[in-house]
Amino acid sequence: MGTTLTHLLTHTTFSTKQRIPFLQRPHDRKRVFQHIEGLMQQQGCPSIRVNGWEDHVHILHHMSRTESISKVLNVVKSASTQWVRETI
Repeated sequence: MGTTLTHLLTHTTFSTKQRIPFLQRPHDRKRVFQHIEGLMQQQGCPSIRVNGWEDHVHILHHMSRTESISKVLNVVKSASTQWVRETI
């Protein structure tokens, strides 16, 4: 049997709740982006670049061939929100 290879890059963008600028301080923004990178790795979707601004995040990442994008982003958004509330 043959092997299926997938190389799908996805650019994902999401905003903070009600676009409130929670990520105003560059140091906090960097920490959040690093945390999101780790979460993406755990979901089997390693990120190439995580960046953004005070009220939104951009993620360029590989997409897993076994997980749906909605499941991955649901986990990442929920876990990162909880982490921000507890840490920052």
